Amino acid sequence: VYLIDQGRLSVFAATQSGNNIRVRALRPGTFVGEISGYLDQHRTADVVAEVDSVVYRIGPDFVQSLEEDAPRLAVQWHRMMAATLAERVDRTNRLLGELDL
Repeated sequence: VYLIDQGRLSVFAATQSGNNIRVRALRPGTFVGEISGYLDQHRTADVVAEVDSVVYRIGPDFVQSLEEDAPRLAVQWHRMMAATLAERVDRTNRLLGELDL
């Protein structure tokens, strides 16, 4: 999982035809990589810095130590990740609803 501290990043997803489309811009204070972080899988999209950016990696070892040493803080971390994931699923559902499939 990564936290954007400064700058702006774009998220690109591959279409079935192999084209990359920009699906979102991310700004400071935003997390990215939470899907692969929780599922321990390869990333689901490409993220590219649009401008000079500062991004911090929050690795699984940090989260594990948080769970062991500060469980209440770990609960807040996981709630924040759940809220981030829920917002992104909701946004995706709304976008899909706008498509005439």
